[in-house]
Amino acid sequence: MRRIRLIPLLLLSLSQFASADLITPYSTNDHYQQRFDETQIVDETDQWCQGKNKDEACIMPLTAFEDGGNGLCRRMKNDLRETIQLTCVTEPRLELNQTVTPEFDVSPETCPGLEDIKSPREQGLPLSCKWRKQRATDQSCLKKAAGAACTVTGTQGKLAVKFDGFCYNSDKIYKYYAAGRQQYTRKEFVCFPGSLISHEYTPVGTLNKIQQFFKPE
Repeated sequence: MRRIRLIPLLLLSLSQFASADLITPYSTNDHYQQRFDETQIVDETDQWCQGKNKDEACIMPLTAFEDGGNGLCRRMKNDLRETIQLTCVTEPRLELNQTVTPEFDVSPETCPGLEDIKSPREQGLPLSCKWRKQRATDQSCLKKAAGAACTVTGTQGKLAVKFDGFCYNSDKIYKYYAAGRQQYTRKEFVCFPGSLISHEYTPVGTLNKIQQFFKPE
């Protein structure tokens, strides 16, 4: 019965570009979330997961600090583009010993709106209404200038790891959808790798999407 119920959803998914002008921002977002939750459809595949299935092993160049190394093909949402991607994700995940404040600050003007919906913490959002103007600084970059050498330590699975990088000013962005698209930013000064893996995505054809739909979960 579940497959029968989802067939209209599949047809809507495959024809969404033809009817995009008829879909409101809310229904587009709901449909995108439903496609992710209730089907196995993938819109795009990165270069390391081409021809692979979800949870298959993949190998990327560079290190885990650079978002590379050994990984697994994971089905991920790209909320900015509202597409579902099969992408190689480093596994085991790298856990760095960094003390950057985990929350994103929300301006006082935005906080009343969030409180009307529910508090950020109740929604599980990494947001704070305690407005701080200072940047969040990684402990390995304290009292250092931008571009200075730094070293971070951490764990990957049961393995202790250490990586060299440089201190870098960045704007970390958190995107959130509630009554329209929201975006919160915090300034960070962190130990950053010299390079990062670049994922290049190839669209999945209609025939492959139909085959994905009937794959067991």
